[in-house]
Amino acid sequence: MGIYADTVGCGPGGDLEDAEANLQVHLKLDGNAGPLYDSTENGNDFNAIGGLLFEEAGKDGNALKAVTKGADYLFLSGAGFAADDATDWSANFWFKLDGSVFEQGLFSLTNGSDYFTLRLTSGTQGIVLYRAGSTNSAANVTFAISDVDDGAWHMVTITYNTTTRLLSIYFDNVLAYSVTITIAKVIDGSICDLYIGLEQDNALRDGMTGWLDEFKYWDYLLTTGMVGELFTLHD
Repeated sequence: MGIYADTVGCGPGGDLEDAEANLQVHLKLDGNAGPLYDSTENGNDFNAIGGLLFEEAGKDGNALKAVTKGADYLFLSGAGFAADDATDWSANFWFKLDGSVFEQGLFSLTNGSDYFTLRLTSGTQGIVLYRAGSTNSAANVTFAISDVDDGAWHMVTITYNTTTRLLSIYFDNVLAYSVTITIAKVIDGSICDLYIGLEQDNALRDGMTGWLDEFKYWDYLLTTGMVGELFTLHD
């Protein structure tokens, strides 16, 4: 069975304490079977899809390993899970690639027609794709990152500001890409599915092979300082 996670352990007055009340999901991924449960005990339980390996050595405690691209990933059903233009959101997790063939899907948030996705085309290049209504981003937007295909653990953080519509992506506490989204919304609707280790837009695309650990999701906009605290917490 899954293991309920502890809340973020930051010191007194730490910036992350400001975000703590809005932490919706924290998966330590220390369990030995699925489904995996989040720390809020609110019924939004993740399912481990496919042949994920449990009790792998993780960044902090145990982790899960995805073996088969596109078949092994974590999934959170959209029931009650809001991610719309009225709600800031942030997501954070650690991953380690196993050196398999690219591309590697990392993260997706979708309501079935609108979506945001993040994937890697190589160890040094990421791609984002987003859609709202009938409008796509102009193309798959690429950006450079420091090499993450090196057999080490790496942290990815995604934040979205609904007021400025600024989408920001950090790798290992370094801002790798940001864009002000001119189309109306990243996610147009209140019921969204979330995938970790998979790029899922309107059709199944690329999955990830490697390890996943310490996933967190907030209905809150993390600051650059908070991202730094998260990196220090588990580095």
